[in-house]
Amino acid sequence: MVPFVFSLPHVVLVACLVSVSACQRGPVVPEVGSYGALEPAVAALVTEHLNALSEEPTDPNRWGVLAMTLEANGLTPQARTTYGTATALPAPHGRWWYHLARLRARDGDIAGALAAYDQAIALSPDYVPARWRRGLLLLDRGDLPGAEAAFRVAVNLAPADSAGVTGL
Repeated sequence: MVPFVFSLPHVVLVACLVSVSACQRGPVVPEVGSYGALEPAVAALVTEHLNALSEEPTDPNRWGVLAMTLEANGLTPQARTTYGTATALPAPHGRWWYHLARLRARDGDIAGALAAYDQAIALSPDYVPARWRRGLLLLDRGDLPGAEAAFRVAVNLAPADSAGVTGL
């Protein structure tokens, strides 16, 4: 019997195969019990979303919908984590970045919120709420030129939306 000698190329190959295998499975779908005691109706809704997510754990929209459900039912820390998972997956829009930014801003993480709004805007340049909410954060920081620019873009994109005008 000839012993197998591990060489650097073998180790690299094994590491790559393990990495690819993990990526194909997607993020780990949580168990409903990980959210603690839930009202029966909330538990049923969360379970429904978790079951859908189990079918396609790499779908950022399913993660985002679960996050919205968690947030709507007062599970904000869990929603923040779940929005984070949704944003880590490729999506053609910035919706989940926008929601993550809102929660970061609510937590006082202004730099993190601005970075998340920037990601949302990069993916969805015409999404007006991301523009004016970014403007509000810049206004709070005292960045008047940056805030004005954000509000002007919001007004140009949606003249009938009063948020941009109010910001200006």
